[in-house]
Amino acid sequence: MKNLNPYFNGKKYIETDLFAYIDESGTDCFGNKVLPQENWFVVSAITLNFDLSNKMLQKIIEYKEQNKPKTDLHNLTLKNLRNHNQRLNLLANLSKFNYLTTHSAFFKSKINPKDYSYPTAYFVCLKNTIERLSWITSQFKKNKIHIFISKRNQINSSEFSKYLFFYSVRAKRNLMYTNKLGFIGFAEPNNNPKLLLADYAAFSMRYCLEKRTEIGFCDTSYFDIFLKGKLYYSTHKKFSGIWNNGFKCTPDDKSLISHDGILEEGAHKL
Repeated sequence: MKNLNPYFNGKKYIETDLFAYIDESGTDCFGNKVLPQENWFVVSAITLNFDLSNKMLQKIIEYKEQNKPKTDLHNLTLKNLRNHNQRLNLLANLSKFNYLTTHSAFFKSKINPKDYSYPTAYFVCLKNTIERLSWITSQFKKNKIHIFISKRNQINSSEFSKYLFFYSVRAKRNLMYTNKLGFIGFAEPNNNPKLLLADYAAFSMRYCLEKRTEIGFCDTSYFDIFLKGKLYYSTHKKFSGIWNNGFKCTPDDKSLISHDGILEEGAHKL
């Protein structure tokens, strides 16, 4: 697995470092017409310490053995786990642990696709998320955060590294603490099943955002179990709270959010 971070010296300290897993839900393809149930593209990260990541993975393994013994572990995504009650039970078992989540979301109907021909919406969401992961690491006085991103087909890792560490960190509005970033790399879910945790975070957030019926109903059940009280709450003197920290929305418009729970105060400790 290739490290994309030129600032990282290669040393990991399990006791003082954090670990984050990133995945996306939805598509970043804008197209001419966006279906109502496909308005949102979400990139989510879950952050926790190494010991808890092992314990949460063990819970997923136990759940698979009891409910889906014939399913490969890395395929135990919420999309593949179609039974609503099974999803809720799995998330309920995992929600008992102490973790934080951050999310970067695009509401595609109100965005000009020409503005994101390059960098792509996916690159921007990843940058937003990684930037906030560096804030978490600094805020909670941790040494480094090591970030594993679920690999998409045809992703150019070198191109993303250049965008993140050459263009973004040199931008006037750069807010990233590069000294807090450790290993960053794209990983295959079958080689790193902890990426399932990021899948659960991204799926839960997107389900909460999308209006899937004619009356505009959003299913908040997954959010309320797995994400409520788990969104990163920044204490930065300039950028405090949830909005644009634990939840970064493009465009910057709170009226797009139907579920008030997304904007409620999140967790203050990790």
